[in-house]
Amino acid sequence: MRFFTILVILTGLQLSTMAQQIGREIMLKVDEQTNLPDEYQEMEMVQISSNGKKMNRLLKMYIERKGENRNSLIVFTSPADIEGSAFLTIENDHREDDNWLYLPILRRSRRISSTDITDKFMGSDFTYEDLQEEDLGDFSYEYLGEATVAGKAAYKVEAIAATPKKKQETGYSKRVIYVDKASSLMVKIDYYSPKGQHIKTFEAGDIRPVAGTEKFRTYAMSMTDLQKDHKTELHFSTIQINNDFRSDMFSKRTLESGI
Repeated sequence: MRFFTILVILTGLQLSTMAQQIGREIMLKVDEQTNLPDEYQEMEMVQISSNGKKMNRLLKMYIERKGENRNSLIVFTSPADIEGSAFLTIENDHREDDNWLYLPILRRSRRISSTDITDKFMGSDFTYEDLQEEDLGDFSYEYLGEATVAGKAAYKVEAIAATPKKKQETGYSKRVIYVDKASSLMVKIDYYSPKGQHIKTFEAGDIRPVAGTEKFRTYAMSMTDLQKDHKTELHFSTIQINNDFRSDMFSKRTLESGI
């Protein structure tokens, strides 16, 4: 009996290790698919309240990747009351990333620290944490099987914070990620609170190839807050690559002076 008990335990460990390896391989393909030297995006953000009321905003996003780091700048262009509001992220190798939020009405930038990343971004259903690029070194991944999302085959992967720093920072106990088999893009993410409650769902669709590359992008996204019955949609009108951004694009000076 003892032998069979040990055998069952060892078999379970082997299956768990294999599931983790498969999960990481799937996420490596996601990373490869999303990795481009730079991107420029234009989009509309639509916030939808529980009573159906909508608030529309226009914004543009600049992304630059240097090695393992990604810099990004999000700028709101409409409506007039938030025009010029911007959010800058500069990823660093050996220290905390630099995150700055600029609000024209205050005429100054505010640093977003690691303790603030669970806050909502500009009143949307996305938190600052949700805007961060997936750092595979911060999480453990486990393959959970296959699923169908919007009629398409997908892999199902569980992501849990693996480093002490990430465990302390994150607002989620786990995420269940659905990766489209054909494009290797994340098309759905279920977010769970520290108490294990399913609190938010991210969905993405309208997958198209990026001109001049073999990469794909989703041109429609949404984040739904299941507790507040509130939803934020993103509709992309433009995605461009190889933009040759100016050298000071991702700086606090550009953040505050405008582009």
